[in-house]
Amino acid sequence: MAPAGPVPAVPGAGLDADAIAPGRPAAVGWGAAYVLAGSQLGGQVLHRRLKGLFAPHPLRYLAGTGLAADSGLRWKAFMAGLRSAVATPPAVAAAVAGAVAAFELLLALFAAEGVEVAA
Repeated sequence: MAPAGPVPAVPGAGLDADAIAPGRPAAVGWGAAYVLAGSQLGGQVLHRRLKGLFAPHPLRYLAGTGLAADSGLRWKAFMAGLRSAVATPPAVAAAVAGAVAAFELLLALFAAEGVEVAA
């Protein structure tokens, strides 16, 4: 199956979908990139909401890598690219498979480190 549009970059991670899913349809990479980009944006949202509540405890790990100023614009651009590249039912199914695979990989990495994650 040929890639469906350009391969997405994972914002701020220096990682592209080909590195996440070599030899797979581009939609698989878009799904994995969605998980990673979404978690990065979610961390920034949590940082903004919790930094005052939990001060003086450090929450810098949630703030991201200094890209918070334009994260909303980057997320909108990412979603526009995703909608364009993942536009057919087979591409949506492949993107969902990529997202599930990304979550499963993260859970496996946590488990390998002995970190329990509530399901």
